[in-house]
Amino acid sequence: MSNNKNYSLMKTERKIILSSHFLKFIMAILFATGISLVVIYFHSLNSPEKYTSLIITKNNSLIFDSSIKEIPKNYDEWKNTKQFIHFNLLENFTKVRFLLSKFTNVVGYFFIIFLFHKFLKNTLTLQFFFESNIKILNKILYILLGLFLLRLLPFNLYTMVFFKNGLPHYVSKSYMNLNFLFYYPLYIIFIYLIKIIFKRGQELKTENDLTI
Repeated sequence: MSNNKNYSLMKTERKIILSSHFLKFIMAILFATGISLVVIYFHSLNSPEKYTSLIITKNNSLIFDSSIKEIPKNYDEWKNTKQFIHFNLLENFTKVRFLLSKFTNVVGYFFIIFLFHKFLKNTLTLQFFFESNIKILNKILYILLGLFLLRLLPFNLYTMVFFKNGLPHYVSKSYMNLNFLFYYPLYIIFIYLIKIIFKRGQELKTENDLTI
């Protein structure tokens, strides 16, 4: 019986360690993504020709579309295309605002994963109702709430600038993606329920310790 219990604990520990490595991998990807956003902005200022294929999709993602070989030279030419939001055509304030919103999201996700990693490290001792885990869940809730509120800001309004006879012609386009109104509250409620369960577990553990 004891051997089975030890084997079960070792198996659980291995799963936790593997999960920890996976979270580190995700953090590395998020870190690289954040650096990439900074590089894209500054490099695009000096070498815009390198970003001809860079567009913003309808779900507000930044992607390279290899089928795009050149950007429209004027508004009339753009109007006769699929009317993509071309990164190179964005007015500078819009470009900064868009990249800053993406960078903020990446930083937020990075810290959420970092906190989950700390959470896993605590579970290695099998102290699932340890007080620091409740504090970690609180921090995750604050970050999720902050990201949710940021998504409510009008970051999805994109202004492109075309030039005609040397004069700027501004065109604004907006992509609405309301999926976050569903999954952010879902994440927040889920983490909140876990926090309530852990808090109650901590209270029961404290009561049990006092009884003993």
